[in-house]
Amino acid sequence: MNASVNQPAADSSLSVVLAGGGTAGHVEPAMAVADALVALDPQVRITALGTPRGLETQLVPERGYRLELITPVPLPRKPTGDLARLPLRVLRAVRQTRAVLDKVDADVVVGFGG
Repeated sequence: MNASVNQPAADSSLSVVLAGGGTAGHVEPAMAVADALVALDPQVRITALGTPRGLETQLVPERGYRLELITPVPLPRKPTGDLARLPLRVLRAVRQTRAVLDKVDADVVVGFGG
């Protein structure tokens, strides 16, 4: 019997993307989930998804997890030119997110935050 038939391929490990950030109140729960998943399966591939201006830029690397960044899309509070540009900004962020999900071959995405 070929023993390799029962062995998973090196790239067949579960890929989990933990999306959210900004504050420690969003990042720390995501890191707790990451730690729990790694404790259950050391082969799981964890990727955090955030923005360059959140605390995730410090907290995620400190924990040793991969961090991918996308452009933040703040919602304008008043009807200004920013509101008119919102659809294009959202589209760009969606494309950036899709590119990350494809790059890491995501099996599961878990969101954190409000």
